[in-house]
Amino acid sequence: MLGSLLLGNVAYGMATHAAISIAPSQHTVKSDSVGVGKEAKYWAYNTPSSSRSMTMHAYACWIGWPYSREKSIDIVPTGVFEYREPQDKDSAFYISLVGYNKCYGSGNVTVQ
Repeated sequence: MLGSLLLGNVAYGMATHAAISIAPSQHTVKSDSVGVGKEAKYWAYNTPSSSRSMTMHAYACWIGWPYSREKSIDIVPTGVFEYREPQDKDSAFYISLVGYNKCYGSGNVTVQ
């Protein structure tokens, strides 16, 4: 039997990778949470078809604690951004993209 143990805001037994995409019909998209680990790699790409910069937000939380935004960056069309987020304790992570209804983009987060 597969199951998860819920501790605070995070469940053990989560996936270790999540991917998302955004289109002009969407203002903001958010991935599922991934974990559990002490580091995650975030990656985001804003396509040449976008008519403005897209914002990537990287979130993390220690098990049993609320999420906090660890990084926020604007990515121009054709831009790619990679970011590693280390944590001192076992943590969960997720990524959010804000396209302001004008971007085609994608992103992912992977626990390392």
